[in-house]
Amino acid sequence: MNTKRIQPKDVDGYLALKDLAQALCDEPNNVDGILVLCPKSDEPIFLVVCTSQNFQGVDNDALGGRILEVIRFSDNLVISHENFNPGNIKSIVYEFDDLVFVVYKVRGDNLQDVYLVLVNTKDKDLGAFNANRGRVRAQMEVAIKRMGLLN
Repeated sequence: MNTKRIQPKDVDGYLALKDLAQALCDEPNNVDGILVLCPKSDEPIFLVVCTSQNFQGVDNDALGGRILEVIRFSDNLVISHENFNPGNIKSIVYEFDDLVFVVYKVRGDNLQDVYLVLVNTKDKDLGAFNANRGRVRAQMEVAIKRMGLLN
C-alpha cells in the first residue's frame, strides 16, 4: 500500500525516495513500513510505504496521526522497549495497536526536522528488526538529505 500525501517540487526525487523505501520494505529485514513525516508543514505526512501483507487492516492515516502526536508531545523523550537498544541515536520507540515503530529525527542544515519512522509488526522478530533498522535508517536518511526535504 503506497500513499503520496503531498506533491513535492522534486517529483523525480520523490519517486526515487518512494522506490527506495518500497525496496527496503520488501527486503527480508523485518522493517515492514516506512513513513517520512514533516510535522511543521501543511501536509505533515509526506510518505507512507509498507508491505501490504503485514499491514492489512492498518489505517495509515491513524498511524501517521498517532506518530505525529508522539513526536509533538515527546520531543526529548526516548521511550525504551526491552527488546530495543536505541544506542546513541536520537530515537523514540513506541507501540500502536499491533505495530512497533521507531522514530528518528533527521535534522537538516536549516534546522528543519523531518522524522523517519520504521515500523515492525509485533508478530515479527523484533531482534531481527533491531539488527536491521540501523542500515535501513542510514539509507533512507541519505536519500532524504539528497532529495532536499531539509533545505
